[in-house]
Amino acid sequence: MAEKTSGIRFKDKIGYALGDAGGTLTFGIIGSFLQMFYTDVLYITPAAVSRMYTAAAAIPAASCLLMALFLGVLYTLNRDKVRELYGNG
Repeated sequence: MAEKTSGIRFKDKIGYALGDAGGTLTFGIIGSFLQMFYTDVLYITPAAVSRMYTAAAAIPAASCLLMALFLGVLYTLNRDKVRELYGNG
């Protein structure tokens, strides 16, 4: 009897890792270019650029947390309807 395998193949893992590495490399190159552009061309101080990057990362993080809180409260208020639709979960 042949053994049944499950999960992701090693070849697929390598493919996903290379895709993620390419995205990270692209993001790093663009971020470096933007930092040089902001400081050398627009004459923004490095501290201001740093604050801008921090704000650009903090705003989506805060919105994700607020949405999770909202959905948690919504689920708590409608727990019986959710269980009726999707079963005990």
